[in-house]
Amino acid sequence: MSRALVPQTFTPAVLSLLEQLKVVVFASAFSGFEHFQRRFSRFVVKSAAVTPGRGFGFAAATAGFTENRIERLTTADKKGVRLFMARIFPYLLPLQSHKLLCMTITLETMLGHMAWANQQIFTQISELPDEALGAYVTHENWDVAEILFHTIVSADRLVFRINARDITQMSKPTNMKELKVLINNLKKFDEELLALVNEPDRIVEVNRSGVLSYWQASTILSQAVHHVIEHKCQAVTALEFRGFKAPDLDDYDVWGYERSIK
Repeated sequence: MSRALVPQTFTPAVLSLLEQLKVVVFASAFSGFEHFQRRFSRFVVKSAAVTPGRGFGFAAATAGFTENRIERLTTADKKGVRLFMARIFPYLLPLQSHKLLCMTITLETMLGHMAWANQQIFTQISELPDEALGAYVTHENWDVAEILFHTIVSADRLVFRINARDITQMSKPTNMKELKVLINNLKKFDEELLALVNEPDRIVEVNRSGVLSYWQASTILSQAVHHVIEHKCQAVTALEFRGFKAPDLDDYDVWGYERSIK
């Protein structure tokens, strides 16, 4: 760690500890930097770590660093730590900050919303007459049945891309009863996608017709969210264009999802 980044107003004990840090900051999910400034610990434990208030910790690099002398932080020390944090924070951002910070921004909310909205919208469509499956805007082969089937198959394939499980065999629905069966499949696929956010991100090899490409798992999960939104809009437009009562997508936004789980 560059000594130039560390304020010179620390007491020698604190300065010495900060010089040895390799993992610098963990921030709690709902607190943020201002909360950190307010709740910083009154004490420094000169051992394996400095342990401030709940949600924060500074891990020391040296495993054998076992001296247990406790020193009270002075006001100048607290001010110095805040200045130190402000100075190093920009350097942490490129270094996978989601792993450094407990105030993690993940895909969990978006995938949760996706799964919830899919069930709401697809189920509402399944209550329409069977003829609604044949609704289209400009391309007869790209009707509601094909659009919905494509999105369900794609969700299955995206799970397969990441964890290499077997692909599910399905057929395009010809009536609403068959669509309801596929909706149950979609629920399972979406749950699998949501569960993948708990795994470490990694590079995934994708083989499409013999052409190899490499993507982060998080990119594939992001595509799952984008893809189904795109095609739900197409299905709803086709239904409205042909005079069917389509779901109102505004009823199934992220705000609605957040309200539904509170």
